[in-house]
Amino acid sequence: MSTIVLSEDNLTLDDFLQLQSLLNHEQGECDKHIEACHQQQQQHHPKPHVHPAHHHHGRPIKFRRAISSQAAHESQLEKERLAQALLTLHYLKDQYRRQRAAEIQAYLNEYRRQALISSILQEEEERYYRQCIAAALEQRRVNLLWQQFLQAKKQEALIQQLQRQEVCEQLEQQQQEQVLKEEEEEEEEDDDGYSEYHSQQLALLLRQIFAQQQQQQQAEDEEEASPPSSASAPAANVNVSSKSEDDEQKSMAEVWKYLNEQKADSETPRNAFLSSEQDRVLGSGDASPQQEEQIAETSPQDEQQETESIGSPASILSDQDQIKALPPLQDHVVTLQDLIQKLAAEPVLVGEEYNKGSAPAAQSFNKQEPLKEHTLPTPLDTSRTTARDIAASAATATADSDKDEKDVEQDKTKKPFLPQHIFTEAEPTPTLESMPNTPLDNASIKDDAHFVDTIAAEQQNQEIPVDPRKEKANEELDHISDQLSHNSDLVQRWNSVLSHENNLSFSKQPEGTLLLTASTDANRQFLGSEDEIMRVMLKLDSIDSFGDDSIRQKRKSLVKKCEHMLEELDQVKKTQWEKVVSSNKQGQNNRRRRNKKKHHRK
Repeated sequence: MSTIVLSEDNLTLDDFLQLQSLLNHEQGECDKHIEACHQQQQQHHPKPHVHPAHHHHGRPIKFRRAISSQAAHESQLEKERLAQALLTLHYLKDQYRRQRAAEIQAYLNEYRRQALISSILQEEEERYYRQCIAAALEQRRVNLLWQQFLQAKKQEALIQQLQRQEVCEQLEQQQQEQVLKEEEEEEEEDDDGYSEYHSQQLALLLRQIFAQQQQQQQAEDEEEASPPSSASAPAANVNVSSKSEDDEQKSMAEVWKYLNEQKADSETPRNAFLSSEQDRVLGSGDASPQQEEQIAETSPQDEQQETESIGSPASILSDQDQIKALPPLQDHVVTLQDLIQKLAAEPVLVGEEYNKGSAPAAQSFNKQEPLKEHTLPTPLDTSRTTARDIAASAATATADSDKDEKDVEQDKTKKPFLPQHIFTEAEPTPTLESMPNTPLDNASIKDDAHFVDTIAAEQQNQEIPVDPRKEKANEELDHISDQLSHNSDLVQRWNSVLSHENNLSFSKQPEGTLLLTASTDANRQFLGSEDEIMRVMLKLDSIDSFGDDSIRQKRKSLVKKCEHMLEELDQVKKTQWEKVVSSNKQGQNNRRRRNKKKHHRK
C-alpha cells in the first residue's frame, strides 16, 4: 500500500471523506480475507465448542491460530496503521471543523462590522442631510430677515423723503402765503393811498367850489355896499383873485385829466371782446381813421379854447352863474337794465330783412356806445356849459323820451318776436380761429342740456329733472343686483362650486409649492366662479355715484355681497389645501418609517 502524504494546507472536506472511504474499503477487504482463511481451517478441523461467556456482543470469535506469524504480524501492523489513520482522520475532521467554525465566526464578525458601519454611515448621512436642511433654513431665515431689514430701511427712507417733501411744501406754502399777504398788504396800501388821494382831491374840489361861491357872494355884497367911485379897487381884487383861481383850475384840470387817463387804461375797449364777423357787422357804424385824426386835431384846439375861456374873468363869472342850473346826471347815463330791455324789445330779423336792417341797427348800437365811455363831469366841464347847451340838452331829452314812448306803443301793436342776441363786455364771444373744429359728444351735449334744464327749473321753482348719468348708474346697479340674486346663473354656479368642494385638486410644482390650476373640471369651475365675481366687483368700482347717497349705499351693499362670496371661496380653497398638505406629511412620515424598518432588518 502506498503511503498518503497529509498536509493541513491542501486538505479539504472532500479529501477527508475520500480517505475515510478508502480506509473503510481496505478494512473490509482485510476482514474478508481473514474470514476466508478461517473457513478453510474449519473445513480441515471441526468446530470447537464456544462458551457463551466468550461471545462478545453477539459477534463470533474469530480464531487466527491457523494464520502464520508473519501474516499475523502484518495484520497487526495493518490494524495499527488503520487505527493511526482513523485517529489522524478524526484529528483532521476536528481541525477542519474548528477552522470552518473560525471562518464562519470571522465572516459573521465582518458582516456585523459592515452592518454597524452601514448603520453608522446612514445615521451620519441623515445627520448630514439634517444639518444641510437646517443650514438652508437658517440661510433662508437670514435672507428673509435681511430683506425685511432692507424693506424697513427703504420705508424709513421713503418716509423721511416724504416728510422732507411735506416740510418743503409747507415752507413753500408759507412763503407763498407770505408773498400773497405782502402783495395783499401792498394792494391794500395802494388802494388806501389811492382812496386817500381821491378823497383829498374831492375835498380840495369841494373847498374850491364852496370858496368860489363864498367869494362870489362876498364880491356881490361888496359891490352892492361900495359906492361907484370905488370901482377901481374891486377890479384889482378881481384880477388878483382871477389869477389865483386860474392857477387852481389848471391844477384841478391836470388832476382830472390824470384820473380820466387812469380810468381809460383800466377799462378794456369793447372791440377786444368782439370777433371778426361782429367787427364786420358793426364796422359800418365805427369811426373812420380820418375822423379819428380830425378828432385828435380838434382836441388841442378845444384845450386852447378852454384855457382861454378859463383865463378870462368874464367867463369865470358866467360859468359861476350857470353852475346852479346844471342838468341832472341821469339824463346822460343809461343803466344796463334799460339797455337790455331796449335791445330785447327790438325784433329779430331773418334773411333779407336782417341784411337790410343790419346797418341801422349797427348805427343805433354805435350811437349808444359813447354812453359807456362817459366820465364824470369835471368842474371845468360844468363851468363851460351855457344856457344854450342846457336848453338844447333839455330839448333833446324831451324828444328822446317822446320817441321812446312812441316806440313802446308801436312795439305793443306789433307781434312778439324773440329777443336779439346781445354782445357784452363781461362775456366775450369767441372768434372762429379760437374755436376748436371738433364734433360734439352726445354725452357732453346731454350733460350740458341737463345742467341748463336744472338751472332753468331752479329759477322757475319747478321740479328738477332727473340726471341721466344717475339713471344710467341706477340701471347698471340694478343689472348687477339681478346677476347677484339667488336665482341667477352666477349664484347657482357659485353654490355648485361650494357643494363640490372636495373635488378640488392641487398640483405640486418643482419648487415644492401647491397650486390650484385649471387641470380638472372642478378646478375650472372654481376659478371661473372666482373670475366672474372679480369682474362684477370691477364693474361696481367703475360706477360713479355723482354725489347721490342712495347710489353709494346700493353700490356698497353689492360690494359687500361680492366680498362675502369671495371669502367663502377662499375658505374652501384654504381647507382643501390644508388637507392636501397634511396628507403629504403623513405619506412622508410613513415612507421614513418603512425605510427605518428595512435598515433594522438588515
